[in-house]
Amino acid sequence: MSRLASLLLAGLVLAVSAPGAAWGGSETRSPESRVLCRLHNPRIIESSGLVDHGPLLFTTNDSGDGPYLYGVTKAGCRTAVITTYASESPSDVEALAPGPHGSVWVGDIGDNQARRESVAVYHVRERGLPRQENAPRYTLVYPDGPQDAETLLASPDTGRLYVVTKAFTGGTVYAAPARLSADHVNRLRKVAEVPGYVTDGAFMSDGHHVLLRTYGTATLFTFPGFRPLGTVRLPQQRQGEGLAVSPSGRLYLSSEGIEAPVLEVALPDTLARQADAPAGDQLGPKPSPPPAAVMRHRPPAQDDMGWLIWTAVGVLALAVAVWLVVTFALPRSRRTP
Repeated sequence: MSRLASLLLAGLVLAVSAPGAAWGGSETRSPESRVLCRLHNPRIIESSGLVDHGPLLFTTNDSGDGPYLYGVTKAGCRTAVITTYASESPSDVEALAPGPHGSVWVGDIGDNQARRESVAVYHVRERGLPRQENAPRYTLVYPDGPQDAETLLASPDTGRLYVVTKAFTGGTVYAAPARLSADHVNRLRKVAEVPGYVTDGAFMSDGHHVLLRTYGTATLFTFPGFRPLGTVRLPQQRQGEGLAVSPSGRLYLSSEGIEAPVLEVALPDTLARQADAPAGDQLGPKPSPPPAAVMRHRPPAQDDMGWLIWTAVGVLALAVAVWLVVTFALPRSRRTP
């Protein structure tokens, strides 16, 4: 049975990892990176979101922690402030996004089992670095049922929030209403689809480009069209989930784990030039879609082929695994009529 178990495990690994390997655009090698500092605070053990606000980086733990937002210095990752932003405990905080005037959006949007009828975001106003505040809470509802998500985006131009779901088959981008209500449910609207197993993302400072990451790659997209411009392979991390983008375009990456390092990464020149160029999606008015239409992103033909190949490999691996179970694992009496 040990050989059978090994074959099954190999098939499942192929099936699970395949979709996350296919991204739109050309791929470049790993960029230059360095360890900025390590998260020494013993309370920060599952850094799942990251925001750059000048001298401080803000992070939050994955599910299991309370309503805490940690501000650490870029020089040494010294904990400068811990803000308790709510009296109740959130369900599954998975993402952060920068808000205006040094504020931070906290995304209680995780839902591994896809069972939550609604998710929520908190607007933590970090002005003056308070240690406790009652942050406004906004309830969000998907138009097509519960979704798991680990990415919260905030447009630097309009302040509008976007949620990107996390799934093996690719992510879906949902837009929140332009003005959120703390008294009523805020219904999300589907606006785009992106490939990859998305674990975090951030707007570039120009507001016309978005960077989305997986555990091992990051892809630059235009905004609002979410057209992929290129993919870079990220430095290896234990479980890379956090991503922040500085005004100068440098990236900060965090990972789950005790004393996990925060990496500082420079975008390769090819992607940096793409990020500095006009996105193209902003040129001229965009035609309005039909009432029931959804703006769907489809990669170029060559990327479609790669995506289909990886999907086929995953399906084939699962089929082989099922055949092995039926052939070797089940008693013969259950395999014959």
